[in-house]
Amino acid sequence: MRVLGLDTATSGCSAALWDDGRVTVRRREPMARGQAEALVPLAQAALAEAGCAFGALDRIAVTVGPGAFTGLRIALAAARGFALAAGLPVVGITSFDAVAHGLPDAERAGRAVLVAVDSRRTEPFLQLFHADLTPLGEPAMLEPAAAPGWLDGLLPAAAPLLVAGDGAA
Repeated sequence: MRVLGLDTATSGCSAALWDDGRVTVRRREPMARGQAEALVPLAQAALAEAGCAFGALDRIAVTVGPGAFTGLRIALAAARGFALAAGLPVVGITSFDAVAHGLPDAERAGRAVLVAVDSRRTEPFLQLFHADLTPLGEPAMLEPAAAPGWLDGLLPAAAPLLVAGDGAA
């Protein structure tokens, strides 16, 4: 199965090709603005590097949030356009799942994973996962000062924690 993945929900613009169980090509440009102009050329470059035409894809995957409202609309519109033109299904992936599943197994081993997505406000979007990437509770949007109390209610005492995402700071 070949899947073209698109993401403009956070502080960048990315396209990747997933082919038979692994990512074969990954292109990413950090940017706060300008994803609308960058996404299609980035996707084309990723497919060209992989030697894959749009017609050889089985589906399009796109991040569906949380994230920046305009950024979400850019990738969703591109995914829909690609899918309609090529007759492909579109699959939505949360920003939390995309970040969590992008972490190497060895880095996650024995740790809970807190994914923090920048909301462009003071409160980041947060979701906590087990090391095996099953969710530990529901996503939240909290003031940074409230995050430790929220984590205390979800994590065992002194559990190791890995923090990832563009809202990690």
